Amino acid sequence: MRLIVTVVFSVILFSIQGQPSAIRKLRDVTLPTEVIQIGVDRLGNGYVLGADRLLKLSTEGEILSERKFESSTEIKSLDCWNPLRLWLHRVSGGTHFIELLDQKLLNAEEPLRIDPAYAIEPIATAPGILNSNFWILDSDNTLKFIQADKKLVEWESEPIAAPSVNFMMIKSYQGFIYLLDASGILYTVNRMGKLVRKIDTNGAHHFGVLGEDIYFLSNGKIRFENMYRESSYEVELPTAADHILATDERLMIFKKNHVQVFTFKPGS
Repeated sequence: MRLIVTVVFSVILFSIQGQPSAIRKLRDVTLPTEVIQIGVDRLGNGYVLGADRLLKLSTEGEILSERKFESSTEIKSLDCWNPLRLWLHRVSGGTHFIELLDQKLLNAEEPLRIDPAYAIEPIATAPGILNSNFWILDSDNTLKFIQADKKLVEWESEPIAAPSVNFMMIKSYQGFIYLLDASGILYTVNRMGKLVRKIDTNGAHHFGVLGEDIYFLSNGKIRFENMYRESSYEVELPTAADHILATDERLMIFKKNHVQVFTFKPGS
């Protein structure tokens, strides 16, 4: 009987160890800068914003392109979803600019100066459908939709939150505006400026989108929240992380100036 139990246990252990893992490490890359902000495009390429440069990474973590900034430049927003039209909101000498970058991180056209008449003080911006329109989150926590070609504020909301709420990030995606505050509360706002939902992320300082899910780092795990219904799931991380990027094939885990790339299947 003891022999049979031992054999059965060995077979079970072998079966467990032999199963393919949904998360398997592919490579570890050292970056020339520590990570401050991150982004991903719809093709799965990653983007890393450091203290003085922007890096574009392949789906395998290789550095494809690099762009350096002057030390006085402050980056307010980075939206990389469209790989042919990266959105970069920077402040230089007190003036706010929007830069549209191509696949090599070069300027696709002349920088757009954000007219001071549009906002009291832009906190963050997000691209609209066209190059000439975009969203501004103003310092009074109102949202404004700008038609730059017509030089007008087409639409303005009531304040999304109290003046004491400090928003860090904005993203427009699938008909909603998502806003993350410094305490880790994620606001979902419709295009009429009405608050739809608030999610407590447990202190996340970045979020991403994948299909119908919003995801973020929460208590050492990736948490996925469905945009349209209140359902969620979590995935254990194989290692500690400062930042994460997820696609339907890859998981990038950033720690200081290192990135580890893993195979990944959402929902598995």
